[in-house]
Amino acid sequence: MNTQNVYLFLAISYTLLIAQQSKAQIKDSTEQATEVQSIEIKNEQYDTVLVVNKRLADNYLALERLGSLKRRKFYPGDDLTFKLKNQKGWIEAPLAYVGDNYFVIFGGEKYQFEEINKIRLYRTGWFINQGSFYFPIFGLFYLAGDLFNPNGSKLSEVTTETWSIMGGFIFSGFVLHLLKKHTINLNKRVFLKSLQKF
Repeated sequence: MNTQNVYLFLAISYTLLIAQQSKAQIKDSTEQATEVQSIEIKNEQYDTVLVVNKRLADNYLALERLGSLKRRKFYPGDDLTFKLKNQKGWIEAPLAYVGDNYFVIFGGEKYQFEEINKIRLYRTGWFINQGSFYFPIFGLFYLAGDLFNPNGSKLSEVTTETWSIMGGFIFSGFVLHLLKKHTINLNKRVFLKSLQKF
């Protein structure tokens, strides 16, 4: 009788031990699943970190044009500049995540795709960025070089040729600065769309 009680006690304790281990394994697997389901999105410019659902973090915002193979993509953490319908000011903020027909910026503000009127894009070409900064400086250096270049013992006079070359440099820099920003009106042919990363 004693051996039967011992065997019964061992069987019950072994069953309880297995149940505890399986419960701990289930808890670990659910913690790992929740860790996999969330992802951190960092934005160094604003020094912020946002943790969102992995399914939402896998989506990105695409600016589509009918009949065009190219699309402009905005991923979570990218800066987005847009204008709402019936609003005068522009909103510039990093993109937090994208849903099926909406997006959320850092700060938690949610915007439907239908609310957006315009998107502003910035061209990132080397010539446009460098030329818009350096051309006006070249123009001023050309003027200073022509003005203070000693011609014998006296300062030289600024000619119309100097003014035209200096003005051309400054005007070119201004035009390149204007070309850096490109505003796109959204309509039926140009629209926002939510797509998933592969």
